[in-house]
Amino acid sequence: MLTLAKQELDLPFYFTPAKIAGIFHCTCPPLEAVASALLNAGHKVSRSHACAGSLKTTATREDIHDIFRTWVKRHPVKTTKIADNSPAKALLSKEARTDANFEKHLDAIPLLSKVGLVRYQQNPTSHWGPGTKAISGTKRKRDDD
Repeated sequence: MLTLAKQELDLPFYFTPAKIAGIFHCTCPPLEAVASALLNAGHKVSRSHACAGSLKTTATREDIHDIFRTWVKRHPVKTTKIADNSPAKALLSKEARTDANFEKHLDAIPLLSKVGLVRYQQNPTSHWGPGTKAISGTKRKRDDD
């Protein structure tokens, strides 16, 4: 896990394409497509250890939104069910500054491939954790002497 964390970009923030797609009310593009679009636009990209399916990038939020606007052009959403004052309506009303290129980028393939190392730590055994002893539900009573 430390080896994979060393490969991350030294940036504090990450984003999850599934959450951005939820904001846009569109289907989520594959992680490889988003990573390829960022790499084709000239940005650096890495996975993040913080959340499964998340990416770190040097792209700005506007660049990421432009990628999703291009995705929405190719995979349209129904705007009739989106409220007029919702963030999705505001995001979809703007035009993308540039068209994103979703062609597979060669650097995106090793970025997303499994190299036999643990990316997200798994629980060591089933039902691992504090168990029921920590949350017994009874409180100690105070003596008011």
